[in-house]
Amino acid sequence: RPTPHRIAPTPLVPGPHPLNSNSVNLAPCSLSEFPAAAERWSVDGLQQWWDPSGTPLAGCAVDLRPGGAFCFTTASTHAPPFAGTYQSIERPAELVFEAMGALGTVHLEGDTRTTHMTVTIRCPSAEHLAQFVKLGVDEGTDQTLDNLVIHVERKR
Repeated sequence: RPTPHRIAPTPLVPGPHPLNSNSVNLAPCSLSEFPAAAERWSVDGLQQWWDPSGTPLAGCAVDLRPGGAFCFTTASTHAPPFAGTYQSIERPAELVFEAMGALGTVHLEGDTRTTHMTVTIRCPSAEHLAQFVKLGVDEGTDQTLDNLVIHVERKR
């Protein structure tokens, strides 16, 4: 399924990771046009690409500051709202958030032509990570980032 601007994802599986044994890197993604890609993280942009099904979100609230909350609500009933709190924001390179009992990090590297994005999830236990695997977090995140790549390419 990868597009020319997408790197195949690292599988979401429990096991050793440099951060700790309950961490995983998933869905590495490269996007063209770094500034344009960064703009896709606005509320309007998120509403268009966040839902893995490709359907625009029914609700999207973002308070993008440390301690600020976010909540993404799908239009269908395939998933509960994804809600959490931003822990730290280092523009334009890193976003750290807590959601579903795990700590997520979105790391962006790039120049004016290309962005490389890595998403890392750190779970408090191997059991918690196994539950994420059972819920299909890897597949959903993979599809969500495919949606982001398509969204960015359409806006070019």
